Amino acid sequence: VTLENEGMVFMEMDSFQKALIIIKLGGQFYTIDDSLITINNKTMPLTTLSPQDVIWENNDSFEFKQSAFSKVIISKEAPNSSYPEPGIYVKSKSSGNEMAMVFYSDTNLVGMKLTGSAHVPSSKTTFTFNMETNELMVQHANKGFVSPYWSEDYKMVNITKYKFKLDNHKNSKDDSVYDHISRFVPFVIE
Repeated sequence: VTLENEGMVFMEMDSFQKALIIIKLGGQFYTIDDSLITINNKTMPLTTLSPQDVIWENNDSFEFKQSAFSKVIISKEAPNSSYPEPGIYVKSKSSGNEMAMVFYSDTNLVGMKLTGSAHVPSSKTTFTFNMETNELMVQHANKGFVSPYWSEDYKMVNITKYKFKLDNHKNSKDDSVYDHISRFVPFVIE
């Protein structure tokens, strides 16, 4: 049983906090805390949830600890087999890990935040990259998603099937590496 093929992913919509990702895999619920993911050895701890803690609203959404979670539709379609694999990615940068859902809109590789930050909340587009023109835009905002704007201070480098890097040529602490979730080994910690 693998997350990419048989799991369901749920996220908190429009969260400005380090939100939880909840997955349903093999009939069991787990949380993924992106701060516990280890990039170097590609491990992803999962914490078991009790099914009684999940209050279903419909087939695609539920409440957990007074927060609403919605199902994430994961596209597996890529316009070219040599392009990066769509799906869930772990984003690592100097301030820690985040998670994003990466998909295609025509020939644009698009990243949507699954975990939010104080500046850009979950469910917002974090980057778009045109695979043909190599134009890359990354969304920034002031705290609370005030005055959002698209930065062109980045360039896409080291792009492979399951990994890519966004380099900020004005501020290297904003550089980020995206690794496809299929490259990580999940293990249950509780």
